[in-house]
Amino acid sequence: MESVFQISGFAIENQVKFATYTLLDAALTWWNSQIISLGPDAYLMTWEVLKKKMTDKYCPQSEIKELEIELWNLKSVADETEKIDKYVSGLPDNIYGSVKASRHRMLDETIELANDLMDQKLRTYEERQINNKRKADDSFRNKHGHQQQTPKRQNVARVYNMGTSEKKPYCENLPNYDVELADGKIVGVDTIMRGCTLNFLSHPFNIDLMPIELGSFDVIIDMDWLRRCHVMIVCDETLVRVPYGNETLIFHGNEGNNRRESRLTVISCSKAQEYMAKGCQIFLAQISTKKEEDRSEGKQLEDVPVVRDFPEVFPKDLPSLPPARQVEFQIDLIPGAAPVARAPYRLAPSEMKELSEQLQEIYDKGFIRPSSSPWGASVLFVKKKDGSFRMCIDYHMLNKLTLKNRYPLSRIDDLFDQLQGSSLYSKIDLRSVFMNLMNRVCKPYLDKFVIVFIDDILIYSKDEKEHEEHLKAILELLKKEKLYAKFSKCEFWIPKLQFLSHIIDSRGIYVDLAKIESIKDWSSPKTPTEIH
Repeated sequence: MESVFQISGFAIENQVKFATYTLLDAALTWWNSQIISLGPDAYLMTWEVLKKKMTDKYCPQSEIKELEIELWNLKSVADETEKIDKYVSGLPDNIYGSVKASRHRMLDETIELANDLMDQKLRTYEERQINNKRKADDSFRNKHGHQQQTPKRQNVARVYNMGTSEKKPYCENLPNYDVELADGKIVGVDTIMRGCTLNFLSHPFNIDLMPIELGSFDVIIDMDWLRRCHVMIVCDETLVRVPYGNETLIFHGNEGNNRRESRLTVISCSKAQEYMAKGCQIFLAQISTKKEEDRSEGKQLEDVPVVRDFPEVFPKDLPSLPPARQVEFQIDLIPGAAPVARAPYRLAPSEMKELSEQLQEIYDKGFIRPSSSPWGASVLFVKKKDGSFRMCIDYHMLNKLTLKNRYPLSRIDDLFDQLQGSSLYSKIDLRSVFMNLMNRVCKPYLDKFVIVFIDDILIYSKDEKEHEEHLKAILELLKKEKLYAKFSKCEFWIPKLQFLSHIIDSRGIYVDLAKIESIKDWSSPKTPTEIH
């Protein structure tokens, strides 16, 4: 920018105007906030002042320090040998050995050799097809008294594992064949057994076989036989369909017909170590299934006295927007605060789908509407206990511009003092409310038989008759104010209650031992680092 000033001969008083006219996106938003706060004096600042402001905004000292550390910690570029080793390690097995043995010193030469070998493999495959056909014709002529010609080169056939066979004693000597197995090994064969019977799914098939050491396999079927029998291989379902007369035989891989479908591919530990040695990324995932806590213990709304008379208070979902309240939710901002808008977080495809579905759902219910506001915050997801996702908004930037209210939480000791002499309890978990509103709504009953803490309402009574009156009064109040609760998280008519990490009953208040188990099980520190 300073070079432009010098070449164009801008006057000092016009430098700031020109520079700010070139700003875009977030930088332009920041400059507009400066105009709002400084007024016309914003254009009176010098270029040096503007440059310092922008440096403080977009290049703070902490980030500059991080960049310096990152620069000092940069590793040198790998030398040519390391590049070649990484390239060769990713080559297919059929050319890996040849390229590795060449020991070229330049990466370009190694790549050229790999390409040549791959082209050669492709040409060899085409020649195999021609020579295989020629060998079959020569063999046929030999059987009918014609002189057999020596092949110009060896034949190679690819073979694949399928099932079992029964061999017949009829053998025929052939010119030497090289059979390339699925694992890349090449085996020399000069004998073929014709007219064998393959017992495939209890049905006989004619097949010609070559004797090869197969290890644990009984027989390997080549592609020519599969093509001749019009066999269809369905890879994604790991099954093979073989036409047989008027029916179709189906072979289900190695897992049998009753296999369970799974998206997971299981590999051995040694294979995993091989991938790690090649530099592949390995991710460790711990998967557990949790059920949503249901404090109603399987009870239905109709089973709970008094509560069953107020189904409107316990809908499965919020029915509509709330009515006007005594206390309306609003965010008070610092005077002169400029709008802030953050770029959205990058979400996984599954999260993007979940976001779209949740937004569409609350839009259809009328809870949100399209907006062109200059304010914006990013969305992220937090996984709940039941495995579903809770959509959350990141309001960190907005919180910095918000006037902090002074609404402290009640002292827990004071709340527990109110429970003296009580023996029966109900706890109601409300949906989408805040404490200031609940204290105003429940004000007539506070300090009598109700405790409000955040979004929980605790009703306490001395006996069942009194508890029935108290519970009915609170439910009528919630129905009138159109405040809703989640039945599965509520507890009614219980003599013992868990509340604020304590256990409450008619005998008193005790610490919930489950909350301090992790602290009790802590091992004693053995080093200074563990103490800190």
